[in-house]
Amino acid sequence: MVEELDEFEINRLKTSSNDKIIKLNVLLLEIRDFMSDFQFLVFGRDFTLLKNTVPITGNRILDSASRTIESMRNCCLNANFADAYTLLRKYRDDIFFYVYILAGEKSLDNMQREQKNKFEDNICDWINNQLNNLYVSDVFKIIFKVKDVQKTIKKYNLQNAMSKMSDRLNNYVHSNGRSYYNCSFDIMDMNGEIGNKCNEFTEAITFITMTFLVIIIMVNPILIMSSDYVDCLEVNYEEFKNVVIPIEGKQYLVPPFVSEFIVKHKGVLDEKVDEYIRNMTGMQV
Repeated sequence: MVEELDEFEINRLKTSSNDKIIKLNVLLLEIRDFMSDFQFLVFGRDFTLLKNTVPITGNRILDSASRTIESMRNCCLNANFADAYTLLRKYRDDIFFYVYILAGEKSLDNMQREQKNKFEDNICDWINNQLNNLYVSDVFKIIFKVKDVQKTIKKYNLQNAMSKMSDRLNNYVHSNGRSYYNCSFDIMDMNGEIGNKCNEFTEAITFITMTFLVIIIMVNPILIMSSDYVDCLEVNYEEFKNVVIPIEGKQYLVPPFVSEFIVKHKGVLDEKVDEYIRNMTGMQV
C-alpha cells in the first residue's frame, strides 16, 4: 500500500525543487560554512579580559550563529520565510553581541563611568546566564565608539541601512501585517512571490553578514590574520636553524576563504570595500 503524502511533505517537495529556493539554499550553505570556518579562525584571538572576570570569549556565539543559519535553511526549504526572518534577527543580534564584547573592551577608556559599569555588568550577567534588557540599539552605541567603526558606519551609511533592516526583521518577528506570516508554497507561487521572497532574504542575510565582517575587522583586524603567521612563530627554530623562514609581513596575510567571501559579496555594501579594508587595516584582503 502506498502511503499518501500529507500537505506539509507535499509543500516541502515543491519548495525544495524550486530553482529560486535551490539558489537560496546554496547561499545559506555557503554562509553557514563561512561562519563555521571563521569561528575556528578566530578561536584563541578573541579573548577579552574585563574587571572582576576571568578571561572570556564569545567564540561559542559564532558556533551558535552557524547553527542558526542551518535552522534558517530548513525554514526556507519549507518556504516558511516568516520563521526564517525570525531566526535571521536572532542571528543578527547574536553576531553583533559578539562584536559588542570585543568593541566594549577596546572602548573602555572612552566610556563614562556609568556606561563602563553598565557594560561590564552586562558581560558578567551574560556569563552567568542572567542578562536582561539589553537592546540592539545599546549594543550598537558601544560598537560605534571604536574610531575606525565610526568612519566605516559613516562612509557606507550603515546606521540608516541597519535601521531599515531592523524594521524589516521586526515586521516578521511581530507579524505586523498579513504579508509577514508563513503560508504555503502554492499560495506564494500563485501570487508570484517566490522570486521576491528569495531575493529579499538573500539580500538581508548577505548584508547582515558582510556588515558584521567589515565592522569586526575594524574592531580587531588580527581576527582575520592567516594562521601562517602563528605557524612561523611557533616553528622549532633549533630544528630548522639553517632554514630562513620569513615572518615579516605575514601578520597581514588573510586566509583565502575570508578574502573570497569579501570579494564575492562586497557589492551588497560597496564594490571597493575590499580596497577600503586594505587601506584602513593593512590586511591583504
